[in-house]
Amino acid sequence: MSQKGFTILELMLVVGMLIVIFSLGFPIAFDFYKNYQLRAEGDKFISLLETTRNSSMINLNQLPHGIYRDNDNFVIFEGNSFAARNQSQDQNFPRAKTISVAGPNEIIFNSLSGQADSSAFVFNNGIKSFNIYVNQEGQINWQ
Repeated sequence: MSQKGFTILELMLVVGMLIVIFSLGFPIAFDFYKNYQLRAEGDKFISLLETTRNSSMINLNQLPHGIYRDNDNFVIFEGNSFAARNQSQDQNFPRAKTISVAGPNEIIFNSLSGQADSSAFVFNNGIKSFNIYVNQEGQINWQ
C-alpha cells in the first residue's frame, strides 16, 4: 500500500522557501511603488504648471493664472494672487499625502507672456527627490 501526499517536513521546507522569496521581493516592490508615486505626483504638478501657463498665455478671462499648494491640494486659480483670486474659477487637484513638497506655496504666470518668478519645487518621498524648476520666462524644467 503506497501513500500519496507530502510530509510535514516537505511542506515546511516549501513554506520556508516562499517566505524567503517574498521577504526579498517585498522591499523591492515597495520601493518601486514609492518611486512610481513620487514620479506620478511630479508629473501631475508639471501638467498643472503647463496648463496654468497656457491659460495665462492665451489671456483666458484677461487675468494671470497661478497654482497654489497646500497640504491637501494643488489649486489652479485666476487672479494676481491666491488671496485676491476669483474663487468660482478654482480647480482643485488632490495631493498625495506621502509626498512632501518644498518650494513656494504659489506661482503666478503673467497674462500673455507666461512669465513668472523663478521657482524651484522639490518633491520628496523619503527615499528620492524630484526637482521641478520654473525660470523667469515661465519655462518648466525637471530632473
